[in-house]
Amino acid sequence: MIKIGRYPANSRKFVCIDEIQYIKDHDIRTLGKAMDEGFLTIDRIAEKTLESMTRLVALANPREDKVMDDLMFGCEGFRDLFDKAIIRRFDLAVCLSHSDIKSKELNLPNVEIAASTLPKRMLRDLIFWIWTRSIGSIWISKTATDSILEKSTILSEKFGHASDVPLVAPGDFSNKLARVSTAYAALCVSSDDEFKNIKVESEHVDFATSLFDIIYSGEAFGLKEYSEIYQKQTQLWDYDEIKKVLEEAKQREKHGDLLEGKSRIEQLLYAFKMHPEMRRRELADEIDAEEKTVGRKLQLLSRFNLIDSGPRGYFKKPKFIKFLRRLARDPETSLVVDEGKLKKKEANDEN
Repeated sequence: MIKIGRYPANSRKFVCIDEIQYIKDHDIRTLGKAMDEGFLTIDRIAEKTLESMTRLVALANPREDKVMDDLMFGCEGFRDLFDKAIIRRFDLAVCLSHSDIKSKELNLPNVEIAASTLPKRMLRDLIFWIWTRSIGSIWISKTATDSILEKSTILSEKFGHASDVPLVAPGDFSNKLARVSTAYAALCVSSDDEFKNIKVESEHVDFATSLFDIIYSGEAFGLKEYSEIYQKQTQLWDYDEIKKVLEEAKQREKHGDLLEGKSRIEQLLYAFKMHPEMRRRELADEIDAEEKTVGRKLQLLSRFNLIDSGPRGYFKKPKFIKFLRRLARDPETSLVVDEGKLKKKEANDEN
């Protein structure tokens, strides 16, 4: 027998999951697959395929009973809760911390809804009208399309470098912006005279862009600053500076106590190129130097966020991998990290 869960059971409807951090990782991955494909396949003793085109709102607190104020950047909470593939599927995310709402605003007497507020019945009818629109009834104007593509590029440059929190992944963010723009156009009842089609214009795209920008740049969310830090740690924007510092370190070695004329900085770069992780003692053996000497050279690499350390030793960051690849293709550097070139250089030094 197959017992249908809440998510597929509410296909083409709406589901809100509270305290989603307590759901098992396996179920979260299954949920992400259903979100991505629009259907869920059970392939066990009993087999069945269920439609799961469900509108989902997920509410959560940080793991380990933390609160948002415990995190330097609120967006880190998503990284701890979900895999990157799941985060990428959410159209919009919001972070709220304890300091966002003042106590006096929580303890107000009940007041009547202002006359200008949309009546609940009218809002419900509007939502049902939106839900009954088909894909063919959504009209996105040429100016809106151009604006979506332009604004997606701008927002991706601003928030898209945080690859471990891919809410603004450059590859598909234009689709998210189009969906949120369409949702806002529908709430504004931007339609034809017969109310059959939803018309998305550039002003709706502008609003959606501002919404993303305000939320993700906010102090509680911190995705803008987090993305900037991540960019500096992963993007090779300072290649020339790194190369210059390492070349100067190599030049200083020529006047020091070198064995067989070999450049230890080149041997160190080659060691990191060939091994995913190495301990300091292993690096010392690799370049035939004392651990104290290795430590000084590792400081150079750490200075530019090229390496990090873990239980199994030092390992290269993505930025270091990019640097080594570019260095191998650079005809204007004196640093040699290719195995064949290193052996040829050693033979020339011996001669």
